[in-house]
Amino acid sequence: MDWSRAKTILIIVLLLLNVFLLVMIMFTNPATMFSDSYRKYAIDYLKSKDIEVNADIPVISKQVGRIIYISREYDPQKLCKLVFGGIVPASFNQKEFYIENGEESIGLSEDVLLIKDKLNDGRDLYSDPDKFGKRLMDYLKELGFSKNSIIMGDMEEKDGSIQITFNLKYKNSVVFDQTITARLNSEGLLTLWAPTKDVSKGNGASEILSAYQVLVTAGLPSGTRIEHVDFGYKQISEGDIYGNPVWRVILNDGTVMYYNAYTGVKL
Repeated sequence: MDWSRAKTILIIVLLLLNVFLLVMIMFTNPATMFSDSYRKYAIDYLKSKDIEVNADIPVISKQVGRIIYISREYDPQKLCKLVFGGIVPASFNQKEFYIENGEESIGLSEDVLLIKDKLNDGRDLYSDPDKFGKRLMDYLKELGFSKNSIIMGDMEEKDGSIQITFNLKYKNSVVFDQTITARLNSEGLLTLWAPTKDVSKGNGASEILSAYQVLVTAGLPSGTRIEHVDFGYKQISEGDIYGNPVWRVILNDGTVMYYNAYTGVKL
């Protein structure tokens, strides 16, 4: 073979190899490689401590900001029309009030909106919990909650009533300390507790720990069985105007634990 031709082929091969390596460097994420490596280490470490993880662990962006709690506005006259069927001739200059009409009532305080409403179809809804869940979604819409702002939680029987819980959410994550609870008894009386706060974007974003990093450093005892791991937001201290990113860990015995996603500290 002609030497000059061989050199040309060799140069082309080397150029193609360099191009291939450059592409690999550009499209390989070192952070992902580190995450996969740490995940394998974490799983092996937890197994060595006889800690079992029976949960799909979410992967969340490293940079996450806090959320801020803002006041939710309720229109008193709209509430009266929803619950009592008509506008009540009363003045509502104050942010807190209580109105009662027989079995039905509306109470608005700084912390909660409490409604008792005798539903016309309440007895039928009590015998059909799934139908009650759908009806409740429409009811919450009347209160100003969109389907995109809430997550439906558990439905259970409690004290002779059907109870359904909801959580507010920010984007696709749960706000753990902002809940809506609704109970319907066999007489068709709906009792509903709703938050007086809404959530919005806070300031800035910081790197968070992965759930695996939190579990490795949590000091969980041998024999722990983890059934659920979720990401969301929660106040660090009662009365905070900010909600911090947190990891929620639920064990097989029902124990619920929250960890600060920035520091890994148990709340």
